[in-house]
Amino acid sequence: DMMVVSNFHIAIDADLALAKELIHEILITSKYIYLRKPFSTLISEELINGITLINLKVKSYVIDVKYEKPFHSELSSKIIESFNKHKIKRPSLEFKYAIPDQATIKA
Repeated sequence: DMMVVSNFHIAIDADLALAKELIHEILITSKYIYLRKPFSTLISEELINGITLINLKVKSYVIDVKYEKPFHSELSSKIIESFNKHKIKRPSLEFKYAIPDQATIKA
């Protein structure tokens, strides 16, 4: 077995509980994961390029080292699809570079 660590980012105001639930479902249904070993999703707040976001660090084990890359690819694909389907917000540069509405600018 081999530990695989993958990082995924969501917006600071995204539905964190739903994101964790979706990741859990994806993990327990993977054909590559070694379910006799623990898996976890660690949460942290980070500032990357001026954007505050939530980092989801997924730690899990694959059955064999040869499945590391296929598992990571499967995990990434399924998480992206699932987050899109359930409208889990992702970090965006739009927030950093958004131009304020003229009505909100005070002279």
